[in-house]
Amino acid sequence: TDYEDQDIEVDSRIDGPSPTHSPAKVIKIELKALKNNTSKDEGIAKVFSFSSPSNRQLTGPINKFREVVKSPTYRDLLNFQSCKFSKLIIEKGVAKQIVEIVTPKGEKVHYMFLLSKQTAAPYTGCWMTEGVIRLDGGQKEEPQGTDV
Repeated sequence: TDYEDQDIEVDSRIDGPSPTHSPAKVIKIELKALKNNTSKDEGIAKVFSFSSPSNRQLTGPINKFREVVKSPTYRDLLNFQSCKFSKLIIEKGVAKQIVEIVTPKGEKVHYMFLLSKQTAAPYTGCWMTEGVIRLDGGQKEEPQGTDV
């Protein structure tokens, strides 16, 4: 997969979902929030606001969501150094994009963001996150060899 650098500088006053936000913009909003997460977890709260209603049923309320984000699978997203993006693909109403994250420790990890356009009020027409999948496993893996 080819990755490209993209600026994640977005207006920090954006409060939540809007039909005017593209899926790429939503991912950048979420990444900026996670990169700049505070001791009060304001970044995590912003990301939760972009979680789809069905995702919130699985990961919410906010205190449970906070624990999920701080788990070994997702904590590398918090206060990361930098990120690069694969091409965003939209198929059958689902937007998919892989993001390469350079963790606070300097390791590269990959996450796939999955978003869908909502069809029910109050989020009609808004792209919201259905899930984020870590593609590298939850921990650093040592190369495996085989005896011949």
